[in-house]
Amino acid sequence: MTGAPPSVPHLDGIFVSINANTSLWSAATWEADMRAMKAVGMTFFVVAHVAVGRSNATAACPTGTYESWFPFESDACFTQVGDLGAPGGTVGNILRAAASVGLSVHLGLGLNALFKGGPSGTEYAWMTEAGARAMAHTQNAIAQQLWSIANASATVAGFYTVIEENNGKSYLADMYVFASHFLNPLAETIKQLRADLLVWSSPYAVMNRTRYAATQWLPASIYASMWEAAFLWAPSFDFVAQQDSMGALLNSYSDVAQVLGNLSLASSRQRRRLWSNVELFEAWPRSCKWPAPCHGRHPAPFWRIQEQLANEAAILAPIEGRLIAWEWSSALSPSGGNAWPNETRANYMQYKAYLGL
Repeated sequence: MTGAPPSVPHLDGIFVSINANTSLWSAATWEADMRAMKAVGMTFFVVAHVAVGRSNATAACPTGTYESWFPFESDACFTQVGDLGAPGGTVGNILRAAASVGLSVHLGLGLNALFKGGPSGTEYAWMTEAGARAMAHTQNAIAQQLWSIANASATVAGFYTVIEENNGKSYLADMYVFASHFLNPLAETIKQLRADLLVWSSPYAVMNRTRYAATQWLPASIYASMWEAAFLWAPSFDFVAQQDSMGALLNSYSDVAQVLGNLSLASSRQRRRLWSNVELFEAWPRSCKWPAPCHGRHPAPFWRIQEQLANEAAILAPIEGRLIAWEWSSALSPSGGNAWPNETRANYMQYKAYLGL
């Protein structure tokens, strides 16, 4: 795609989640997939995470052991999986392909089961000063290794912190510790690699009151104030890309507008940018109803995606915010490598036609 970006609301970038299939792709296969991204105007993508926690903490590995899609020979807490033969492993293939195509990359760090949780706070036992610093240390070690694999390439535009903060009330109580002892030290250290590297999060907000009690979750105004305080406590941390949470949590368009509207004011006051993360999936099967756990995921119909783009772009336009999305391989890629290749290919072709390409 050449020339000015499309005038209709559009995605500037997108998350890419490595799976068992794509982890074995060559750089050439990744390159073909990325050319499809570029053909619909995307300028960057975000690797969702490059390592997954597989065991509990030990004295030798304070945040547990990980399987990683890159080599980390100097650290016994990491075991490489994916493409073991390519320089830099799967991550090396992705970086070489991005450089060849001309896309920037934001690298996600380590995904750890400790990061998952809801509003009660009991899931966040690690949220102490020592625990937060231990997590920052692990994530920084990953960032340093990735930077070495990338050979300090200009292709790398930033690092995604992976932790999905939320509007559960426990975060309000914990945000000072989290921002001061995780977000800021991690961002400070990463920016020593290159000052313009972006360090950011993609939190979610539960606003659907037909499913989730208001007593457990912060309203949009308080949630935005929580982030405004976090920006003050973590001056090196850059911004949030707020999930619209329309995929599984079923926030309404009004819910999303309320959260983004409040966040845009808070971000602007602290001179932070704001992105919105458009969820391109729906819970599956459609017959699954709350409170039953609906863990299945299926590409959302394109008409809903188009409405999400319009709703969120209207709020971000005054502050020149960006739209990104979750997730390329499972919901939009024409290249396959997922459980729903026909549906993702159809969404891609509809998106391309919507852009007038």
